[in-house]
Amino acid sequence: EIRHIDEALALIEGRKEFVVKRDADYIAIDYVVAFADSFEDMRRAELRGIKFYPDDGAIMARPFHKFFNVGEREHTQPHLLDFAADHTIMDKLDGSMIHPALLRDGRVRFMTRMGITDTARLAERHASPDLLAALAGFLAEGVTPIFEFTAPDNRIVVKYEESTLTLLALRHTISGAYAHRGEVEAAARTLGVGAVRLWERPPAGADFVANVRALKGAEGVVVRFADGLWVKIKGEEYALMHKAKDAISREKNVLAVLLDGIADDLRP
Repeated sequence: EIRHIDEALALIEGRKEFVVKRDADYIAIDYVVAFADSFEDMRRAELRGIKFYPDDGAIMARPFHKFFNVGEREHTQPHLLDFAADHTIMDKLDGSMIHPALLRDGRVRFMTRMGITDTARLAERHASPDLLAALAGFLAEGVTPIFEFTAPDNRIVVKYEESTLTLLALRHTISGAYAHRGEVEAAARTLGVGAVRLWERPPAGADFVANVRALKGAEGVVVRFADGLWVKIKGEEYALMHKAKDAISREKNVLAVLLDGIADDLRP
């Protein structure tokens, strides 16, 4: 449970990997790099784009908590994942996380983890009066809807032909509790958007993690277990392409690519 910014600031005192962005309409807290001990206190996992009001410090909106890739941390090793336990599997879309926030002046604005950014403004092409009114209702009731924004002009790796907002989850802003799938589907109908696609559960004995890692043309999946554990599984092709894209965004790395003779591999 988080009600006030002071609770969040106390968790990151002296920690340089977290930033506090102060704007006239909101305060955003996020991490810019994850050290080995950044999330030893799992309460800090909530500080992934959480927003507060600048006038009194009250919580404004609460997007996803930080969760990890399979194999990234000790508690997410593949052999520890019990797919016989209750869980859901959803598409991991390759776009930008977007959530709405209700400002003090009554306006609803779209935000990314760092607030009102260029990507958030792009996503606001979907902000029809009806959608904004419906979002204001959820926010006023203490619920933060969380979307993925995918579009041809917001490409990460996977190419999308249309600009789309997809509802991923609903969070109770103060408690952090996630709504059940049925509530997400009902909210998507109210908002006039699609809900993220669910996968069928893997058959007994299937190496689900290996099958996801072999995916082509998609990022991967998010698995949500009923006990509260969330994990990401990404396709190896996607991970390689994303790493390559990051590498060639820096001039010194482009020179290395040319000198090593691997430009043809990265050109696609």
